Amino acid sequence: MEIAQYLTSDQGRKHYEQRTFAGSSSVRDAEHCFGATRFFGTDQVFRLNRTRVEAFSGVAEDLYQLLVEGKVEAYRRRAYELRPTLPNGATAPKWGAVSFGEDGTVMALRILPERDNRCAP
Repeated sequence: MEIAQYLTSDQGRKHYEQRTFAGSSSVRDAEHCFGATRFFGTDQVFRLNRTRVEAFSGVAEDLYQLLVEGKVEAYRRRAYELRPTLPNGATAPKWGAVSFGEDGTVMALRILPERDNRCAP
């Protein structure tokens, strides 16, 4: 909400004036498991020097549901309880760099296989 004062209507001021919580208003179009924890969130595929890279950001499944329901205090308690069980490594199988937040969030990167985009003769 603090940022809304600096935005114009075209930049989405109305969206930031509403009371929303991280992860609860974002698109949940992807899910991945890291360790025994399932994370819901969204991903983006982009290129770095012709290399296809996927970036995934999400929040642990049960924490996501608490945010969607607006149960912020329950989210905070549960996030604190989950801290010892969440993965804490810097990499994960099939992924490259992974960052796990103490609040139950994850950010992960991986290189995707190249696709043959050439047109057939």
